[in-house]
Order: sequence, then structure tokens, then C-alpha cells
Amino acid sequence: SLFEGSLKLSWSKTTLFSDDPKKGLGLTSHDDLLISSLLRLFEQSNESIDLVSAYFVPGDQGTRGLTAAAKKGMEVQILTNSMAATDVFLVHAMYAKYRARLLAGGVDIYELRNQTEDRARGYNGFLGSSSASLHTKTFVMDSKRVFVGSFNLDPRSTFLNCEMGFLIESPDLAKAVKNSISTSRIQN
Repeated sequence: SLFEGSLKLSWSKTTLFSDDPKKGLGLTSHDDLLISSLLRLFEQSNESIDLVSAYFVPGDQGTRGLTAAAKKGMEVQILTNSMAATDVFLVHAMYAKYRARLLAGGVDIYELRNQTEDRARGYNGFLGSSSASLHTKTFVMDSKRVFVGSFNLDPRSTFLNCEMGFLIESPDLAKAVKNSISTSRIQN
């Protein structure tokens, strides 16, 4: 459609968020980290948060924030890799520590399952990669704004990697991404 010139373009306000490269040297304050900007964006949500993270380890603070949003009556749903679909078993093990608290707190969690026979053939999640693994890093807020970037909601993205992403203020795009998330979780 793009090459044919038939793709409908939509111009939207877009804001770049990023970590300061000094993060890798340990020279940035917590307030200057991308995670702090993302948490402020989450706090602006009133109706829903739809989060997709290939590597999802919310930690205590993230768990408290997501469950607090759900307890306020917001729809909070997460799509991440299942243990069978992940390419990093250790990350999934870290996430599993928070799953029960998130579910008990009203957060809906959906895990992408592996649809291949890799595991049956002796695939080792510590070393390889899954052909059915989720890699998306995005979230939708109130079906109005979409964040798309390199940031996984995990300690590595939070404290080590220099990450970035775009906040796109487009209800049409937000609804399309939200529908895509819903379709993915139904199929998987």
C-alpha cells in the first residue's frame, strides 16, 4: 500500500522520549530515566492501559502502580511471552514472581504461547531464540495515545540499556494497536 500510494497517512503529534546516554555510565538521576517519564504517562491514564512487553518484569513499584490503576477501575491488560515462547528463561522466571500479585490486583495478563515444536526437540530457552516469541514493546493509554519503542518493562531496560520511544497521540492508531493486542491474545 505504501509503494502503491494507497496507504492513508495520518499526521499526529509525536513526542520522542529517551534515556540520556550518560545512563550507561551511571551519571543520570532516577528522574531523568525513561522509566520515570513512562510512569508519569501511566499516571495520566484514566480508563485503560494496554501493555505489550516481550520481557516483562514489573518489580515491586510497577506491580503496585499497575494494581493501583486496576483498583481505581481502569482496565489494565498485559501481553507478554509465556515460558514456552520466551527466548530468555531467566527473565520469565523473574516475571513469574509478580504474576500472582498482578492477577490478584485486577490486572489481566495474557501470555503468548509457542506454536512450534521447538521445545519438543530439546530447545533450550537459556541459549537460543524462539520462532514464536513476542518482540513488541508498546503500550496504549485510554485508547488515545500509543507509545512504541525499544523499552521492555524490565530491569535491564530500566537501569542498563539506553532506550527510546515515541508517544503518538492518535486515537485511530491507539485503537488499531489495542485491537491488535486483543486479536493476539485471543489467537494465542
